[in-house]
Amino acid sequence: MNSGHRGSVLRCALLSTLLFVSVPTPGVAQSALTVDDAIAVVQQRYEGELLDIEMKSGRGWENSEQVYELRLLTAQGNVLKIRIAREDGRFLEIDGRGQIEARLPPTSDNGGA
Repeated sequence: MNSGHRGSVLRCALLSTLLFVSVPTPGVAQSALTVDDAIAVVQQRYEGELLDIEMKSGRGWENSEQVYELRLLTAQGNVLKIRIAREDGRFLEIDGRGQIEARLPPTSDNGGA
């Protein structure tokens, strides 16, 4: 399969996933993170190409009813699986090799003071 076709298949699969997780879920607060918010939260902390994103039920120890699970392909060729809470964007779990290399330096929100 040529890379152009693979890219279009990946975009199509990602769009299908985004459409699926964008449907409002009964019982979840309206202030919950959108798919775009979840991607932005992860991209502020880790560098990599988004492979896919899914919304899943939280496990009991995560103290979250729903989580976004994102998979990123790092520049080193590793895949990171990152789980964040849908209700507030808390990082719950990061799994995979190369986490340190893919981590972006923290940004300063205090205006340089």
